[in-house]
Amino acid sequence: MPLRTFLSRDGSTWSVWRIESGSAAVVPGTPTEWLCFQDAASTERRRLFEYPENWDDLPDERLDLLRKMADPVKLWQRPSPPGGVERIDHPAGADSEE
Repeated sequence: MPLRTFLSRDGSTWSVWRIESGSAAVVPGTPTEWLCFQDAASTERRRLFEYPENWDDLPDERLDLLRKMADPVKLWQRPSPPGGVERIDHPAGADSEE
């Protein structure tokens, strides 16, 4: 599972990764995949159900727009992404759409 770290427009650092829920925990009619955004201090987390397939290749500015569209999560049990993720960082200002 890829993990991206990016800078938002206000200069704060965020991480984003894709969540895949198990079918046993899914409420009928709810999405089984979404993007999770979390700030570096682990004080804010957001969830986005509809996202582009190539989200992990988008530049920081586009990820920040997706973060702003995401719904805030009020409570969560894990303060950080689960282990075993592949970290993909793009330098600020780098155009990853070659």
